Amino acid sequence: MQQIRISDTIPEIPHRVSAHGPVQSRLRRRALLAYLLLAALGSLPVALHGLAGVPVPVSLQVFGLGVWFPGAAFLALGVSAWWMAALAFSLFVLLRVGWSLTGMLALPVAGWLLPALIAAMMAGEAVSADMRWIPLVALTIAAASWLREAWTRRWRYARAQRRRAFLPQALQELDQASVAEPDPNTRELTPEALAAARYVFDLALQPVGQFEGFSRRDNFQLAALRYQLNYISYGLAMMQCHYTPNFHGYLSQAQRYAIESLTRPEVCGYWKWESRGSFRLDVNPAGRDNVMLTGWSLVGITAYAANTGDTRYEQPGSLVFKPFHHGGKTFPHDSGSFIRSLLTNWRSAPYTMYPCEPYWTFPLCNAFGICGVIPYDRQHGTQYMTEHFDTMLTRFEQEFLFEDGDMVPMRSDLTGLDFATRTLPPQFGMLSQLSVAIYFNALHAGHARRAYAIARHESLRLEEGRLDLGIPVNLMLDVGDYSINPCLNLALVALAAHEQGDEQIAQAALREAEAARPRRDAATMALEDVSCATNVMLATARWARRNDWRHLINRGPQPGALKGPLLTECRYPDVLVARAISDGSNLELVLYNGADAGLQSLAIERLQPGGEYRRSDTGESLHANSNGCAVVDIHLDGRTELTLQPVGVVP
Repeated sequence: MQQIRISDTIPEIPHRVSAHGPVQSRLRRRALLAYLLLAALGSLPVALHGLAGVPVPVSLQVFGLGVWFPGAAFLALGVSAWWMAALAFSLFVLLRVGWSLTGMLALPVAGWLLPALIAAMMAGEAVSADMRWIPLVALTIAAASWLREAWTRRWRYARAQRRRAFLPQALQELDQASVAEPDPNTRELTPEALAAARYVFDLALQPVGQFEGFSRRDNFQLAALRYQLNYISYGLAMMQCHYTPNFHGYLSQAQRYAIESLTRPEVCGYWKWESRGSFRLDVNPAGRDNVMLTGWSLVGITAYAANTGDTRYEQPGSLVFKPFHHGGKTFPHDSGSFIRSLLTNWRSAPYTMYPCEPYWTFPLCNAFGICGVIPYDRQHGTQYMTEHFDTMLTRFEQEFLFEDGDMVPMRSDLTGLDFATRTLPPQFGMLSQLSVAIYFNALHAGHARRAYAIARHESLRLEEGRLDLGIPVNLMLDVGDYSINPCLNLALVALAAHEQGDEQIAQAALREAEAARPRRDAATMALEDVSCATNVMLATARWARRNDWRHLINRGPQPGALKGPLLTECRYPDVLVARAISDGSNLELVLYNGADAGLQSLAIERLQPGGEYRRSDTGESLHANSNGCAVVDIHLDGRTELTLQPVGVVP
């Protein structure tokens, strides 16, 4: 099978001839031509009336002039209505931001057309002579936008020059600070990591559809339930892949909760509003667009299957999405239909990458989509990702990188503009770099390494064990619940630093998070007054290490995970599993008691039917039944090792 190639080459920050990629340039030209055509059509009623003497109603003339820009129609009513024009334009700007946040195209359309309609209803007997200001105001708005974009571009060009100068040294310093990947055969969760994992398990071991302990702020942006569920999937998949591949039990149950809860109306119901708000009747969550569901969620589904061999979510209709709380149409899906949705959208989208919100394309969401297809290809010998992988990387570099090498968070596939991202606070630039450092490491390790090296050089200061992010604490937003605290930034710093092997920075970030907020309780290590998403990411950072995300996506667990004995049942939280691996024949466990010390029962499966195994703790023999199953009673008191080693097969 042909494999995609993950490049480790550090790309240079390019000296661009054009500020815009070819697709972006085409879309911007198309948008400009469409605007000029509409402005000409809007001016036609006035021209027919004034130049040809055609008796066109004044209301129609006023409405047509409103096409020039939001609020323009009020200028046709006279100088007394100028304040209404300013108010209408300001409202449109807010609605345009709402469009980028929710994908509801109806918001800016309404913000443009409704003022024109209101002005038309207010029209008198003739259009005011003040209408002559409309073209001048439109040109002023266009000039201001062009100057602002030109200034931003010059600023980014200057920063690109600075980055080219310091990047070699920054990469050298990062290489010197980085530790090697841990040996996959000796990895073991620390007591701190197990305590952090208990927070995630407490969330994910409740009945599917219940969301006790989750942040509930809105269901459109990064505080939405779907992101919290996906972070649970990512963290537990990384744990299972690298520490406990031969433990299923409540670890697999927790991952199934995160996957199956995606189908609930509380989670996927947002899409019916975004679809209808964009004049679409189809509310299928895995249909056109919506890579923020298909892309983000597919990783958890396919990584779970690749880690465990459990293919239940590959069965047709195994995940039935219910966007409506009371009745309404349902949409059966599975990992295969998610992949087909991704491929269909990638083939038709202008950027190849396709939108999250309708008409807004986010490269990070598409990166998750790629990361979701790769484990499926690896497990089944398919080559779905090879069709698009190289094109995706080319589009990313051409269309979704600023002049200074930073990732463009989002771009319109209607206009080619990224106006919603040019004025974001500095925090979001850092979050963008850190996200590339983590998640792109599975797709292009060179881009990930460069992004982290830049963030480390420009923003991260480690002095006497204290980490300074270079951003005032009162300007750092936890997007998981919209509270003000630095813990989300620190969680992403820790995850990115771990992925790149920068252990000093990672551990310092975790210490800073604990210093910023007190623990909720001693058992789980979760922090007070931070979002669920942030707490899950902080927990994941307790066990993440170098290239863990990269290997979860591209390599998966060690071969013995899919054929060796399994720990399938133990009681939570009485038994905490720090290590569960197999060479294909034995089973090595490291366990802790999560409650009082005492005797616990473990269910073991996939033993050799009728086989005899030696217990390392007592030296006694254990015999599997004819189905390859056995029950082991073991006394837990702190760290406890148990290895089951085959010694023969009973006839």
